[in-house]
Amino acid sequence: MISRSQSTVARTLNVLLMLFVILGSAGCGGAKSPSEVTSQFYLLVSKGNYEAATEHLSAEAGLMFGFAMGMAEGFGEAFGDELAEQVVRSVEIVSERISGSEAEVRYILHYTDGSSGAVDQEYLVKEDGVWKIGLGW
Repeated sequence: MISRSQSTVARTLNVLLMLFVILGSAGCGGAKSPSEVTSQFYLLVSKGNYEAATEHLSAEAGLMFGFAMGMAEGFGEAFGDELAEQVVRSVEIVSERISGSEAEVRYILHYTDGSSGAVDQEYLVKEDGVWKIGLGW
């Protein structure tokens, strides 16, 4: 027969175990594949949500993206109307290849005006266990 103190210890351990599982899986909800990272990045950029988009970039790529966005602001008046028409509706993943902590995603951007881009690719790296778009040229 289980004593009252053993029962209390068992319940406490069960509660701690459940908390550990819940807290551990909460972080897993944010785990994204290289394809998901690539899709989210382009959809965020297309909506003008650059700050959120940079979260999907490696440290090096983030620096280059910031530089490019600074230059784009200077050219905004000249190309603003043309760029505004190119709103990404969806990102079609053509292929995903993972090799250790590196990945390559081939994709096609589909725009709201009905047009589509050519097959393109992104190279991703794992930083602190998270897939990030890198500088893979």
